[in-house]
Amino acid sequence: MDWHSPSLFAILDGRDGKALLGQCLKGDFTPVFRALAFHKVRYLIVGGAAMNLHGIPRLTDDLDLFVDLREDNLVRLQAAMEDLGCTPPPSVDPDHILQEESRKILSRESCRSTISFINPEEPGLKVEILLLAPASFNEVYPRRQWTPFGEMELPVLCLDDMIRFLNLYGRDQDPRDIQILEKVREIRGKR
Repeated sequence: MDWHSPSLFAILDGRDGKALLGQCLKGDFTPVFRALAFHKVRYLIVGGAAMNLHGIPRLTDDLDLFVDLREDNLVRLQAAMEDLGCTPPPSVDPDHILQEESRKILSRESCRSTISFINPEEPGLKVEILLLAPASFNEVYPRRQWTPFGEMELPVLCLDDMIRFLNLYGRDQDPRDIQILEKVREIRGKR
C-alpha cells in the first residue's frame, strides 16, 4: 500500500468530514441529514460517505444508510424521504419496505441489498438504504461515531464495524479499503 496516498494525507492534515464530503459527493446532502434529524430517524452513515466522514477521500454519487428496520423507524424514514421529494424506483412499492418478508423477497428477486430513493428533480440526490447488512442495527448502533458536520453531528458506522462489514462483503475494492481503514485506526490510536 502506498502510504503517501491522498487518502492518508487527508487524515493527517486534519480536513474535516464536511469538507471532504462536500468535495467528494455529487450533491449536497445537508437537507437529507436535516430531514432525518427532524423525523428522528435512527440511522448510520456507511459506504463512501462514511469513508469521507472518517477523513478518507472517496468519490461517491450516493449516500448509503444503514437504518433501524423496525416499522416505526421505517415510517419516519419514509416521511423524511417524502419531505425531500425522494421516492424508490417505480417497480418498488414503498409499503413493501415496511414489511420484513417483503424486503427479503425484494432483495432476493432483484439481487440487491439496497433500495434507492431518488429525487427526480434533483438527480444528484440519491439515498441508498441497506436492506440486508452483515450485522444487526442494534448491535452496531451503540458503537457509532458521532462526526461533526456543520452545526450537526452525524452518526457514522465506527471504523471497527466498517472493517468487519468490508471483510464480509468481499468485493474487489474491499481489501484496499480495509488496509486504509486499519492504517487510520493505527494513526488515531497513536494520537
